[in-house]
Amino acid sequence: MTNGKTFSLQMWQKILIGLILGIVAGFVVGEHAKLLKPIGDIFITLIRMVVMPVIFVSLVCGVTAMKDLRKMGRVAGKTLLLYGVTMALAGTMSMLLAGAFGIGHGLNYVVSGAEQAATHPSMLETLMRIFPANPFKAFADGDVLPIIVFALFFGVAINLAGDAGEPVKRFFDSLNHVVFKLINMVLAFAPYGVFALMAYVTADNGFVVLEQLAALVGTIWLSCILVLTVGYSALLILAGLKPWPFLKKMLPVQLFAFSTTSSNATLPLNIKTAETQMGVHNSIASFVLPLGATVNMNGLATYL
Repeated sequence: MTNGKTFSLQMWQKILIGLILGIVAGFVVGEHAKLLKPIGDIFITLIRMVVMPVIFVSLVCGVTAMKDLRKMGRVAGKTLLLYGVTMALAGTMSMLLAGAFGIGHGLNYVVSGAEQAATHPSMLETLMRIFPANPFKAFADGDVLPIIVFALFFGVAINLAGDAGEPVKRFFDSLNHVVFKLINMVLAFAPYGVFALMAYVTADNGFVVLEQLAALVGTIWLSCILVLTVGYSALLILAGLKPWPFLKKMLPVQLFAFSTTSSNATLPLNIKTAETQMGVHNSIASFVLPLGATVNMNGLATYL
């Protein structure tokens, strides 16, 4: 007999099971696991489908929820400062570990002619690119920074419009709810998408690549773990939060990011988790997290 309770796995458990089974399937089934690649590709495509609407709608709602421009400026300033600290922490940690383990010692890298001839955009050119001449083109190209800038301007304009902007604000609030229903529909497919992705990657790379890159990959992973468990824990304690409950609630986001290797793809789940599991107000989560998905590249700092 049963007590009437239905056994149900949490999302992070489903994603973790999908990740582990995907790795096992990649090794056991071998080349045949590559047939699962279309499933993983469809999942990534669905995620990309919702990313741009999430960024734009969330940021507009976040800005309109903070009607005081000075408050928005303070939040933005604190956010960018925190992002700078965490990126510096990630970069420093990885450099110390690379030096300790001798990563790269004995390697001679010769710069090719093409690399020497390659030109990099200047700071002014980079700055000019974040201001969209055509927002619709930025949406079509998936260019995140111009979309963020346009959303910030659009949200501020709604606030400055006063009563005339209220219908637009209510429209975006309703649209935000619809977008997150769409996110839930896509994320329900996450365990299967993660399984297919990990099965394909494991079958495609196998042990050979893992052995060749073991030292580098191991150092990067160790650096990420230390940044997450030591660095972030210290920041959480300073903020008056308990590290373990925070890390446990964010586990689905971490597993999803590990599987997709994409900050933007992880953004919808990140916002949803922050609001529903962490109790973060929508105005803060919608404003801070889309910025972080583009600006706060701790993983990139660790890798470099």
